[in-house]
Amino acid sequence: MHKLLVGVLAVAATGGVALAAPTKAEIAQAKKLYTAAEAESRVNKFTEAAKDYTAAYELTKDPALLFKIASAHQNAGACDAAVPYYRQYLEQGAPNAKNTALTKERITKCAAPVSEPPPVTPVVVAPPVAESRPSPPPEPVAPPPHDMPGPVTDAPPPEKKVTIVASTADFGPAPGHERDRAWTYAGGAALLVGAGVVLYAQGRSSGSDGYKDAGYASFGIGGLAAVASVYFFARHSSQEHPRTSLVVPTADAHGAGIAALFAF
Repeated sequence: MHKLLVGVLAVAATGGVALAAPTKAEIAQAKKLYTAAEAESRVNKFTEAAKDYTAAYELTKDPALLFKIASAHQNAGACDAAVPYYRQYLEQGAPNAKNTALTKERITKCAAPVSEPPPVTPVVVAPPVAESRPSPPPEPVAPPPHDMPGPVTDAPPPEKKVTIVASTADFGPAPGHERDRAWTYAGGAALLVGAGVVLYAQGRSSGSDGYKDAGYASFGIGGLAAVASVYFFARHSSQEHPRTSLVVPTADAHGAGIAALFAF
């Protein structure tokens, strides 16, 4: 729609339409109004957008803006204002079959009456009339014993309720979890360094820099995995039984490999 507006404005500026061509100042003002209306539509300010679209149309008489005006009114909930613009767009805009069908669908949707639920009539039911009978005389109540301050009842004493609240505290990973991670990272480091050796050797034999770069990348990732392995081994170690480990990838002009040192 924005491209169509620019095209119509350009034709109008060169005098290619029957109507009076807008001036350059009017064209610039229409572009500003159109841009503002688009921004207002994106933040659901449809009433303001309809005003700016209408002002741009008054300056350019671009029939494509009629659809924009109608859509803004419809989104704002003002179908009475939207339908005339939709009909004017069908008459002046000469839309294609797809846009014609869309416009007619929106007109039908706007013109459809909103069904409201029927009012609910309250039903008043008169309460039954009780027969008037003489109330029986009250039964005599024996006074309570002297050692009991209140009336005697057969109700059991109230039970005490005990609420058990389960703790959801995080007690940390199970023992040995860090060591499993450490061995996993160590194995990954070994595999990555091994892959780097193969790629580097392939690059040297074929003279391809791509294989060499892939080998260096594999060495780098393997080094990171080795660092992670050392970190989790260090977390697993205790003060009573210190454990250390070190896995370092190596590479020089003659080849590449991996150096590892473990102490348990």
